[in-house]
Amino acid sequence: MTEPLQICLPVMMHKEAEVEAFQKAKERIERLGESFPIRVGAFLYFLEQALTPQNMEAGIANQKKHRLPIVHCQAPVQGQHSLVYTSADAKKFGKQGLLETSVDYCAALREYSSLDYPAAVDVHSGVYVFQDLQDDGSLPSFFSVNSFIKRRGELLTTAKDRFQQLTEYARGRGLGFVLENEISAALCPSKYSNGEPKMHFMPFTARDAMNFIAGESQTFDTAHYGAS
Repeated sequence: MTEPLQICLPVMMHKEAEVEAFQKAKERIERLGESFPIRVGAFLYFLEQALTPQNMEAGIANQKKHRLPIVHCQAPVQGQHSLVYTSADAKKFGKQGLLETSVDYCAALREYSSLDYPAAVDVHSGVYVFQDLQDDGSLPSFFSVNSFIKRRGELLTTAKDRFQQLTEYARGRGLGFVLENEISAALCPSKYSNGEPKMHFMPFTARDAMNFIAGESQTFDTAHYGAS
């Protein structure tokens, strides 16, 4: 029997209009699979706004009602959501990351999924290097070039340990946990640069770094690769 082609469409669970649009698109796409089977699932990208208590409650209510086939969830990236953000950083910056919250929310939504298919939560390493960052240590998980070079080994180990911790956390909730490749560099505005276009690098998207952090627990983003 031919394995179905898996297609995932993005949807914000707390917005019922998006959920309904997903269902219409799913039906339309799967009708195209007369000669080749197609299975459409939901890809949930958890922006910070999706993980407020109110929006998570709304998302779970929508999922109970519509029972979307959830395949994949992506946690927030950057800053306090990186794999190198530590408890010391949380005290320093006064912010808690949302990686465990992402896992919990995905697990809660999966309880009402119509698809008996392994689901996973993915993360980025979240390590950013600014070419002209002057005040090193003033931004969570952002580093100057010199600081990164000095701390590369330490940061790799921190990211690996955190990834393993989160993998066990996700496994305890019936989910996989994977590391996604980032783009290698970007020149774009950032909330961490007051909206000004800045060149920054994502050094841990290199294959040796990803293998060290996550082993075989990786997912490949072709758009990120193509943009690198």
